[in-house]
Amino acid sequence: MIIDKETLDNSREELKPEKKAEQFESKTTFRNGRERNLEVYSVFLNFKPEEMAGKTILDIGSGEKELLARELAQLNIGAKIISLNPDYLNFPEFRKEIFQIYHGNHDFAGSVGSVGAIAQRLPFKNETFDEVFANHSLSIFVHPREFPEAADLWSLEIARVLKKGGKARISPLMNDFTAEYQNLFAKWDRLGLRRKIVAIKTIELLGEHEEWIDQEGTHTKKRNPLKIYCFTVILEKPL
Repeated sequence: MIIDKETLDNSREELKPEKKAEQFESKTTFRNGRERNLEVYSVFLNFKPEEMAGKTILDIGSGEKELLARELAQLNIGAKIISLNPDYLNFPEFRKEIFQIYHGNHDFAGSVGSVGAIAQRLPFKNETFDEVFANHSLSIFVHPREFPEAADLWSLEIARVLKKGGKARISPLMNDFTAEYQNLFAKWDRLGLRRKIVAIKTIELLGEHEEWIDQEGTHTKKRNPLKIYCFTVILEKPL
């Protein structure tokens, strides 16, 4: 089944969650020492950087450094990245400060941008993106078990903003994801999204992964390999 506007509108009408979307803005993407670079994204979301050439990509929960956007821009492959960060909604000064710190000395030639918003209410037109990335964001901060109404909303929003033939990549899903995502799987099936589950086996990435340890009231950085076994869901919107 091809996703059309009427299908999406009807699905939205069915939800009408009692809790307003604003209530889910409280959880922040700001986590010291947990920024993820292009290498980590490509492993968890199962893609090769060169596959993103010329594509428009939405990065949901980009983190304050927006490493994915910065590193993809440096490849000069024509990828346009929109970084989504809910912190910018409540803390405008934080957005300005982060931009000056991490982007002030770089010229991205229009290939990178950032938006303050939440995934349950995306400020974009229908069929805007070739790819939607959700790496350690939706599956953690707006988990369907804890926030079922919000999970329904972000799943519909992803379907809405994806172009025909576009893909959404959501990770990590842990071993018990089948039961926890059952309702979303059924909704994606009704929307006509093709679903593929990819196993991400134990990996060791020696990049910028830091463990913050509290020692006598101070925080110490300790670099450790990242080891995890999880799954990634890839959703494709039919042509």
